[in-house]
Amino acid sequence: MKFRTKIWSLVGFFILLLLAFAGTTIFNAAKISEGVESFADGYLPVESAANDVRIASLEQAVIMERAIALQAEEDRSAARGIETDFVQLDERIDRRFSEIDQQLEVLRDSAAEPEEVDLLRRQEQELHQAYRRFAESARQYIRDIQGETEIEIAAAVALNEESDLIGRNLRDFAATVEEMAGTQVEAMREIALALGGFLLTLTVIGIAGGLLVAGFLVRALLRQLGGEPEEVTAIAGRVAQGDLTVSADEEGKKKEKKRGLLAAMM
Repeated sequence: MKFRTKIWSLVGFFILLLLAFAGTTIFNAAKISEGVESFADGYLPVESAANDVRIASLEQAVIMERAIALQAEEDRSAARGIETDFVQLDERIDRRFSEIDQQLEVLRDSAAEPEEVDLLRRQEQELHQAYRRFAESARQYIRDIQGETEIEIAAAVALNEESDLIGRNLRDFAATVEEMAGTQVEAMREIALALGGFLLTLTVIGIAGGLLVAGFLVRALLRQLGGEPEEVTAIAGRVAQGDLTVSADEEGKKKEKKRGLLAAMM
């Protein structure tokens, strides 16, 4: 009985080892899934900031229309009231652009396709620079309306067209961010699914292989005692019951030798 206990203890140890491996694999798969969701959540601030930039640019376009109307009416005093609104929107857009740039830099390190994030970031930086040029021109235009500077209508129309172009580019950028977020997250999920399948397959193979090795090990240990596993197990049972008698025939001597070996092991 003690011999059987030792053998099954060894088998149990192998099984526990394999279960620990399986648990580690499942934990790693869960961490991968968590990483994908975290990456997806990382795009939310980018989408939010891009949409806020788009909304702010629409509000700026309305201000520009008001400014042009005030220029036509030569109402310079009323123009002073819109400068503060424009400046506030300008600061808000600048702040949002900075948030987008910082968040894209963070996302690049964990993206499935970093080059796509790099491309989006370059687009954001180019758009930000174009917006800055427009914003400076627009602020100067509003200041000119308030003063005595004569402004040609053609210049105002060109500035208004530039405002519309910036607005369209910002809307396109917001749509690009949303589309790329979906593409990147889907790519990350496919990678996670493939890796999870690989880990699951590896776990199944590891468990099956481990059990097979444990079985071979048990049989090898039993064979070292000089007989088939079934025969040695039967002898071990007799030894455990105290049967150490020696048979007169040759077969009895062989069995006695095995019993003596088992007794020494125990």
